[in-house]
Amino acid sequence: MLKRTKIWSFALLLFTAIFMNCNVHDNKIISKQLFDLNWKFISEDSTSTSTSAFEIDYDDSNWQNIDLPHKWNNDLESVDSVWYRKHFIVPENWINKHIVLYFEGISEQNEIRINGNPVENSLKANNSFQAPINSYLNGTGANVIAVRIEKSNQQNDLIYAESGIFKHAWLVISNRSNSK
Repeated sequence: MLKRTKIWSFALLLFTAIFMNCNVHDNKIISKQLFDLNWKFISEDSTSTSTSAFEIDYDDSNWQNIDLPHKWNNDLESVDSVWYRKHFIVPENWINKHIVLYFEGISEQNEIRINGNPVENSLKANNSFQAPINSYLNGTGANVIAVRIEKSNQQNDLIYAESGIFKHAWLVISNRSNSK
């Protein structure tokens, strides 16, 4: 009986030690916010809408109001490029969090800027886009994401049949990792 108690005690201690040594990450996802609503859209040649549309104070009040997902190639065959913009404010409880912008499906020929600053894609997967965006954000006040999409030369291929931001957009919020 004493031997069995020692074995169970040892097993319990071993299990507790293993559990306590688990590598618990401090960067667990806190929230995954759908980012599809209240976008602005305009279909114009990139030469007629200058790159100033990337700037935070650009007047997009006459642009069309849309929600994502949005495909533009079926309706606008003669258009070479389009623009999307979204205005948003970062909630105060996100200030010290890690924020990632994630487009599930966006045309490959895209340029994305936040508050005028170019954002680099860190995902590099089939028509997806993912990038940490904390360094581009105004913690207090307005933020603007501006996206310019150019029609692909391979538009007629089935793989490239969709143009625009044709799947959902997300903001993924997690705790900052202590290891970085």
